[in-house]
Amino acid sequence: MVDVLIRPPFEHEVAEQSARNAAKASLCHQGAPGGAALTIVIVDNDEIQALNRQYRGIDAPTDVLSFGAQDDGTPDEREADSAFVIAPEQQDETDAYLGDVIIAFPRVVVQAAQQGHSTERELSLLIVHGVLHLLGYDHATPHDEAHMWTIQDQVLERLRQADDEQAPN
Repeated sequence: MVDVLIRPPFEHEVAEQSARNAAKASLCHQGAPGGAALTIVIVDNDEIQALNRQYRGIDAPTDVLSFGAQDDGTPDEREADSAFVIAPEQQDETDAYLGDVIIAFPRVVVQAAQQGHSTERELSLLIVHGVLHLLGYDHATPHDEAHMWTIQDQVLERLRQADDEQAPN
């Protein structure tokens, strides 16, 4: 399940289903379990800057942040959390939740213009990128970056093909 939360200033600028499709394409391409769930949140620059400052120590806006459900806190906090007891009927739901992808829509608009493509395409790129981070991909080394970018391009190409198939002739 992919939840999409769009802050009010951007509700009429973001196609919720398109955002959901980009996340689902990423999950499908990577063979994520059918019950995998995540949330995409579309925010402004101030909100993402506050999150970036709080969680990464960088006092500047960014385009996308990913918060893995299993990666919260310091190692000591994670170990303490592991002692928390979850009701058996909720365990599958908890295990299936991957995390949150937060995207600054004003950055989407600027980057789309810089790259010469639509805001929808840029938003899809950032969603795919964020979901891949939730699935464990990173770009800390040149090798990891090349691998992640290849997968990202494959997912985006699949999305483009699906859009072309649905477009009226």
